[in-house]
Amino acid sequence: MKKNVIPLLFFMFVFVCYAAEPAVIPVENVFVKGGVYNWKKLLGIGSEEITVPDLYVQKYETSRKEWEAFINETGKKEFYNITAVQLNYYNLMSYPESAAIGITFFEALEYCNWRSKKEGYTPVYTLKGSIPTQSSYTYPKPVKMPKIVVNKNADGYRLPEETEWIYFALGGLEGIKSKWWETKPVETYAWVATNSSSTEPVGKLEPNPVGLYDVFGNAWEWCWDIKPNSAGEEGINKSRLSCGTCSCYSDKKDVGVNMLAYMAVLSARGGSDPLERYYIGIRMVRNASGTSQPAQKATDGRYSVGSVYYASDNLNIRSEPNLQAQKVGLIPKGQALTLMQTGQTTHIDGITASLVKVRLQDGTEGWCFSGYLTPQKP
Repeated sequence: MKKNVIPLLFFMFVFVCYAAEPAVIPVENVFVKGGVYNWKKLLGIGSEEITVPDLYVQKYETSRKEWEAFINETGKKEFYNITAVQLNYYNLMSYPESAAIGITFFEALEYCNWRSKKEGYTPVYTLKGSIPTQSSYTYPKPVKMPKIVVNKNADGYRLPEETEWIYFALGGLEGIKSKWWETKPVETYAWVATNSSSTEPVGKLEPNPVGLYDVFGNAWEWCWDIKPNSAGEEGINKSRLSCGTCSCYSDKKDVGVNMLAYMAVLSARGGSDPLERYYIGIRMVRNASGTSQPAQKATDGRYSVGSVYYASDNLNIRSEPNLQAQKVGLIPKGQALTLMQTGQTTHIDGITASLVKVRLQDGTEGWCFSGYLTPQKP
């Protein structure tokens, strides 16, 4: 069965860089609490229970502006030459904030590594070689994708697995339980054929229950999983799965009701050549290491590792468990954070409590004084 996407023929162009790129802004992430769910039973295609770890998930799909920052810095922009079909690129991604598409699977891995290095994380992928960039939707001759080695212990960005994507797209355990997609008008949260003919600026519609935008509609999103080739030909590279869009539905009233059946078809038959350019973009994830471990009591008995707390006042975050250590940020009053590790007990303003290592929702980590943390939002 042929995949329900159209190969992009517009990549025989190059965009023009009008000015030097500014420093890369860190990706905005959403913490998604992990859980156990039976994903195949949910989709009606079998039964298999899966455990999804705690994740930091990219809040928005990667935008054209973010993608251009990557190709500008890595030299890929030199490949894209201005031609008569350049307009197609801007028609399909009209705004700098539009969801980026036309990205190959291999380029998505390169982007994940680039982002990881930019933000000080350890890259997940070791790419054993490189391949020439192609402007058309596919290579004129078959090209073998280099070997990919995955470091499962790395804290950097990666592509989600299919089971992870389904889990966070549907809103985690609470979202799956509520079946919100069956009653919520699809046009309020997804760009579909009836309200969009190209990718739109990310984040314009409503998010899903865990705060993620455009998981349905807008761009397809690469996943890590190897899938059978939907065209019936494996070629020299294993096909990879992409999830997300529901723009193929012409009648929007049926999209939400049939969402799980639609996802089941993708799971069973969806697959794209990893080196071809389709309407596929990127939503990265990071492992939220430490938060999925069994709760352990802090030394003062009031705080549990892996639990979420709130700053009861503006609170400095430091690089080391020492009040004289370098400040790496400020936690504003009311901001949520996840407790990762506990340290020694100290005294501030007559309060005796532990120094604790925390992770903010944007992925920032550091040490702070637990005496100003509260389990309830102030």
